Amino acid sequence: MATPFKTPTPRMWLADFKAILALSPVSADGVRELVYSRYPDAPWAEEYRFTIWHAYCYLTKHHLDWENLGLTVIGKKNALLKDSLLVALYTPFLSSPLETMSELDFPVQEIAERAHAIEGKSKRAYQ
Repeated sequence: MATPFKTPTPRMWLADFKAILALSPVSADGVRELVYSRYPDAPWAEEYRFTIWHAYCYLTKHHLDWENLGLTVIGKKNALLKDSLLVALYTPFLSSPLETMSELDFPVQEIAERAHAIEGKSKRAYQ
């Protein structure tokens, strides 16, 4: 059996999120099954599953078009928001620099600034 990654990579996040969007229906149990089938021996699988499920819930609650558009067809108009949300929500797990993410549509500095603003907004909402 292959040695599991120490932490998920940005590419893994994107691939897993696309797989979640393809589940029918999307559910917490479906996400759990998907994560454990992909990373059966990963010590971080439960925390990763919890985080990616909550990221999905956040996106669908606050961005109603997310499910319909999906990550593969989301338009340029929303690309900065997509990149920023990915960065803001997934930062605890990223093991490689943002510069290595070819999927990003905007400069890393711009994304980081937007992600920081999103994180700040969500922290204020819970206070």
